[in-house]
Amino acid sequence: MLDVAISYKDVFFQLKQRETQYSCFPSDSQREFAKELCKRLTIFNDITEMISSTKYPTSNIYFPQICEIKMALSEWVNSPNEVIQKMAEKMLQKFDSYWSVIHVIMGVATVLDPKYKMELLKFYFESIYPMVFFFTS
Repeated sequence: MLDVAISYKDVFFQLKQRETQYSCFPSDSQREFAKELCKRLTIFNDITEMISSTKYPTSNIYFPQICEIKMALSEWVNSPNEVIQKMAEKMLQKFDSYWSVIHVIMGVATVLDPKYKMELLKFYFESIYPMVFFFTS
């Protein structure tokens, strides 16, 4: 919805010109913030569509997608935009409460998938936990 609203910038401007009671015209900074927020939240939409469209979703499909969300949230915490930073901190805190319960189970399911084996698990865990070395070569 936000993505569609962003594309109607000119419509909002024309509405402001024609309707004197219209007072919710977004400023340039608000539009830029909306674009940045929309760009960041696209990952959730894409992953939701991918998981929802699968007839029989299994945890080996979820694992890489959930890891991508974890890595994105960790990156957003360092955003120069304070609103995004605070939003990411809250989202990451909530995510971590679930992640701590399921990451091992999802990891095992990924290892059991012949397509992924240990390589995918190693890649994501090294990305998510850069200071901890789980695997040796």
